[in-house]
Amino acid sequence: MVKVGDRIRLSSTKGLDREGVVTAVTGSLVRVRWPSDDETTVVPAPGTLTVLGGSETSRSKAAKKPKAGKKTPK
Repeated sequence: MVKVGDRIRLSSTKGLDREGVVTAVTGSLVRVRWPSDDETTVVPAPGTLTVLGGSETSRSKAAKKPKAGKKTPK
């Protein structure tokens, strides 16, 4: 599931692929800020949205997770 702050790529059969940053998600609506600073709300068709990089929030959560198999000292 795409999250606010994710960098995404939208593929299109009618034109070039576009890359931008997710600024809002409401149900299936995704608000994207493009490099031109324009924003668009889209409903991506299945298979057209690719997450290129996670948001800062999801990266910091992943960094805090303990690695599997390692025990913390008591």
